[in-house]
Amino acid sequence: MSGRIPGQCEERGDQDEIDKYAGGGGNPAQPEGMAMNPETWRYIFDAIDAPIFLHDQEYRVLLANRAYCREAGVAEADALNQPYWEVFPRGDGPLPGCQDALDCGHVGNRDEVSVGEKLFISTGYAVRDDQGKLLYSLHILSDITAQHQAETALRQSEAEIRLLLDTLPQKIFYKNRDSVYVACNASYARDLGIASGEIQGRSDFDFYPQELAEKYRADDQRLLAADQSEDIEETYLQDGQERWVHTVKTPMRDEKGEPTGILGIFWDVTKTRKTEQALRQSEAFLRATAETARDAIITLDGKSGAITAWNHAAEAIFGYSKEEVIGRVLHEILTPPRFREASRVGMAHFATTGEGGAVGKTLELVAVHKNGTEFPIELSLATMNIDGQWFATGIARDITERKKMEFELRETRDYLGNLFDYANAPIIV
Repeated sequence: MSGRIPGQCEERGDQDEIDKYAGGGGNPAQPEGMAMNPETWRYIFDAIDAPIFLHDQEYRVLLANRAYCREAGVAEADALNQPYWEVFPRGDGPLPGCQDALDCGHVGNRDEVSVGEKLFISTGYAVRDDQGKLLYSLHILSDITAQHQAETALRQSEAEIRLLLDTLPQKIFYKNRDSVYVACNASYARDLGIASGEIQGRSDFDFYPQELAEKYRADDQRLLAADQSEDIEETYLQDGQERWVHTVKTPMRDEKGEPTGILGIFWDVTKTRKTEQALRQSEAFLRATAETARDAIITLDGKSGAITAWNHAAEAIFGYSKEEVIGRVLHEILTPPRFREASRVGMAHFATTGEGGAVGKTLELVAVHKNGTEFPIELSLATMNIDGQWFATGIARDITERKKMEFELRETRDYLGNLFDYANAPIIV
């Protein structure tokens, strides 16, 4: 298998040197007798590890060096006077470049020749007499198998990398040190409304408003000068809409440490920023609600029982400031001593299951104030699981006044009941 490499049918290249040495055209600088000594040429040809052969205008082999016979698998005597394509490299006829060269009147073309798993470049040279008449063609075959395999592997690797980069949703680009684009991936090209290959040679000024393009360019030059990477969030225009992106830019350098450009990767974080903003607003609303509520709102870590949130109403109801209670175990400060052991057992069960006797209910309990007095509270308890860990939030209110009113109402009811029961005269209500 062979293919012609666009070559030098109209150019002589090293042809003059071939004519002088091999054609006996005379070279004043060469050692005396060298052109006329066939044995000397034989030693030279056999010392060269590349296959070399000489053929006449009928393409018959006239000379073959040791490397040629090794590749052909024959002795030189068996190759002589045979059309070279019947010896090596085998084929249906002369190499395309060889045929063209003879038609053009001289040889100097290159053919790519596949022999089994090997790949050669065959370069032909003309051998002429003193009058310039073509006598023979000399071919040197260079084994480029390793080079070809390396190039193939490199192309495959580049294709795989390109496929990977074009599959990524992130936008990726590379600029030279003048902030001119060299390449980008498909995702970035789509945003710019171009094909990936169309970005080469263009700059940010071709795609963005001048103020934004100047900022990008200034960032590039600053990072190149400082030789440091940068990880920032910045604005970006997509389909005419301003969006937020997270950008990482890294200076690239060659093997000598000289700056070659900027590699950048960025991705859209607009949705994340909006979510974070909404979360901050929600947290602010909940915090304001909790701090203005008249009921105590307390959150505790189900695993340890430690208090993690404590609002103003809790400070007023229980007497402790937030700084005094955050991180402390709730049952050790708010539960009466006689109930603490049961509370610890219940909390251990809650830590693993999220279940408990008070969960999802509204109960009346007894709590301990900072001054040591006990008072009645009404407690509603809800739970939540965050990353596999249980938390509980309780809403508690001091029902001392309500219990006092209930007691007074019962007292009044009992008094009136006794009054009716023991009255001797009829009572009309």
